[in-house]
Amino acid sequence: MDYLNEAYIGKTQSIRKKALSLFLNNQCLGELNENELKLFKNIFDKYYAPDLDETKYTIDEIDGVEIKQVDKHRQFRLNVNDIAIPCGIRWLAGASRTSVNKVSQAGRITVDPQIKEFRKNNHLNINDICPIKGIKLGYDAEVDHVIPFNKLLKNFISVSDMTIDELSKFVYFDKCSEKRAFNEPYKTLWYDYHKNNAKLRYLSKEGNKIAHLI
Repeated sequence: MDYLNEAYIGKTQSIRKKALSLFLNNQCLGELNENELKLFKNIFDKYYAPDLDETKYTIDEIDGVEIKQVDKHRQFRLNVNDIAIPCGIRWLAGASRTSVNKVSQAGRITVDPQIKEFRKNNHLNINDICPIKGIKLGYDAEVDHVIPFNKLLKNFISVSDMTIDELSKFVYFDKCSEKRAFNEPYKTLWYDYHKNNAKLRYLSKEGNKIAHLI
């Protein structure tokens, strides 16, 4: 594991993030052994590892680390005082959470049932042509917002006569689902706003990557 050596100590956030990503995707699932845990900690050395609830822990407070499969993605889980804490590589690498991060994540989680409903009510024809790339949608087609999601959220904040910093104060971390969510009344207000204003469509995976860059 050449990407897990002392050369990473004190390096930039982007380098630590790359090392953590390689570690996450090349390591076996399950608890890290003593040597693997030492290598893991060496990647970010003295940097803090915040969990989704904004609490920060030093590497000395981390008793163990598990790599777990969550849906289609792998995830680090830190063991602190016998509590398993999910943690993404961005935060382990030293990134700071912003109001935009918090509100965007809570916003997407809130309307996820609508995305699932769209898939249920609109059968995917893999042979349909992607309007962005001009290729077949394929089995891995993704649901896209015709009006970009971030623009919808920004408009919602505007009509609510708030700033994104003010709305972020109504975001909390649900430890049961291990995801962010809005407190009421903004959970319902955003859910309804999205339902009334969002227009969804299928795009090929390749098309979805560039849809709103064109």
